[in-house]
Amino acid sequence: SARIIVLIHRLLISEECFMEFQKRTGSKLKLVLAGKKICRIPEHPDILALGFLPENEKFSAIAGAKAVVIPSRQMGVSMTLLESMAMSVPVLVNGGSPVLQGHCKKSNGGLFYQSYFEFEGALQYLMQHPVEYMQLCANARAYITAYYDWESIMQRFQQIIEWVSPEKD
Repeated sequence: SARIIVLIHRLLISEECFMEFQKRTGSKLKLVLAGKKICRIPEHPDILALGFLPENEKFSAIAGAKAVVIPSRQMGVSMTLLESMAMSVPVLVNGGSPVLQGHCKKSNGGLFYQSYFEFEGALQYLMQHPVEYMQLCANARAYITAYYDWESIMQRFQQIIEWVSPEKD
């Protein structure tokens, strides 16, 4: 079954959004929570709180996810976002974070929300549009390859070095 994974970094309301989503839509999704637990997590049969995961288990959880939800408004650069996109898993991020929203817009590999109804709409879109979902997956991976893999980073460094170096005769 499709899963969603949420990484908890601060006091968040995503569990409540998810439970409201389940109630309103009758979805069969499971919410997998990974990361340091800093707030009370409601007991619910569709919420699996795994706590902190070793890297290999975190990557397995991401790979098995339909999408990775990053609900923090204060998040800047997110390794979770980059890791998810590198694994061709689209992200659903809090649009209150300009950095996270920017990654979604630039990559076209994720969606963002700023209210419960936008969260619901974005999640429904991911679930009900398989062709577009697969394009988001491909876009996410292509974005990481273009901007964040080692080869592309080294090419940009080389371009900068050539740009600032005095010309040789």
